[in-house]
Amino acid sequence: MSSQKSPEPSGALPFFAAQYEKRTIAIRRNSDYDATIDYVKKVFPALAGTPAARIIISAVFQECGDLLVEINRDLWPDIVSRLSVAYISVDKEQAPEPASTPKKLTEELNNLVISRPIDIEIQAGSKTYPLTLPDNSTIRHLKNMIQAQVPLQTNRLITSTQGFSFLNDDKTLQDYGVKAGFVITIIANIRIHVTNPRRRISVMATLYANVSSLRLTVSSRTDIPYSNCVLSCGGELLDDSRRLDSYPQIAAECEVEATQDDNRYALKPLIIRVQPEWDQDDDEEFVVYPESTVLDLKVLQYNVNHISPDRQILIFKGRELSNETDIQGAGVQSGDKITMKMFTESL
Repeated sequence: MSSQKSPEPSGALPFFAAQYEKRTIAIRRNSDYDATIDYVKKVFPALAGTPAARIIISAVFQECGDLLVEINRDLWPDIVSRLSVAYISVDKEQAPEPASTPKKLTEELNNLVISRPIDIEIQAGSKTYPLTLPDNSTIRHLKNMIQAQVPLQTNRLITSTQGFSFLNDDKTLQDYGVKAGFVITIIANIRIHVTNPRRRISVMATLYANVSSLRLTVSSRTDIPYSNCVLSCGGELLDDSRRLDSYPQIAAECEVEATQDDNRYALKPLIIRVQPEWDQDDDEEFVVYPESTVLDLKVLQYNVNHISPDRQILIFKGRELSNETDIQGAGVQSGDKITMKMFTESL
């Protein structure tokens, strides 16, 4: 699992790494802040139409207690020379236009919402991450900050005390009544009930995994072959390539329907063994498919050994397998053995 690094002297490197969403791109150092923003918009096509004033550059600084700190235009020339990793985000709140008349200025002042910094906590399993941010920050900006600090990535945020979810990314913390001291919990694993004409089962699902992980688990627990298994929830077919948390109707204790489509092309299964590092005499066989990802396998194991996917480290031929890698791409063949280590600081 990756961890954030504070800016350090970069030696001869003429660039720093800029991360936006799932992409990381090397950007040449330039003490001109505006020129840097323009280049960020160029290399990240999704930002091409975004006003420069909304683009935020942040970094983690050891001197600031490893907090993710926004870097403004004034400080940029002093910081860029020692920056190694930067995180790009977008402030969805449009800055007010300059007032053209005293009347307009008066109206804007009357409607102005005063922003105050607040300290909140993000709870992810057994770990707590402190965050400081303006109370008029949008939920989208909060998620970007969380993604930069917490290895676990998921869109589901709830409060541990008030019992509601943050469903609207464009609303602010003020809109949701978030105040200093709030604890916000990240939901990663949930129980889902799966029904088909023959039976009803309950399985554990991981929200940041793809639908394919749920299909693989359901197939292992029912008599529906993986190749022919079709899942739907709330009247909508679930797409293998989408993350579970991209479906609003997928929530704890929700009902998913599993049906069998015999017209689908049959896939050849792979039978692999997973052996815990701490028990050389015990291994478990799992049925997966060439297109199954490593994360799919972790979720399948989670339903057997109850070890959360974020705690599993899978090793094949001496190298750690990343979640996004498919089984075939990892070079794993039927009959091969994978070693499982356990990450001790669970999220």
